[in-house]
Amino acid sequence: MTDHQWEEWTTFHGDLFRWNDADMKMLDIWRETIVAHGMTLDELTAASRHIAEHDAKKFRTEHLQAIIHHVAARRLAKHRAECEQRDRDAGD
Repeated sequence: MTDHQWEEWTTFHGDLFRWNDADMKMLDIWRETIVAHGMTLDELTAASRHIAEHDAKKFRTEHLQAIIHHVAARRLAKHRAECEQRDRDAGD
């Protein structure tokens, strides 16, 4: 993830949840974990939207775990769909 992408996502997430400067500093602490998981800007944005739409009352300190969980679940669903498609294609 580039610095520009990181800035884009942190601004999006912070604006979405109306975080203050102290809250925004927490995002920088998360960066190493997010990069280690290889998360993309699209995945992070989708995870932020998911939290806002489905669990907006989640504490700020719980957002990182929710983001990790959401991204992992979406990746697993995509992988399963690809495997099922391969199986169908192999059966043709």
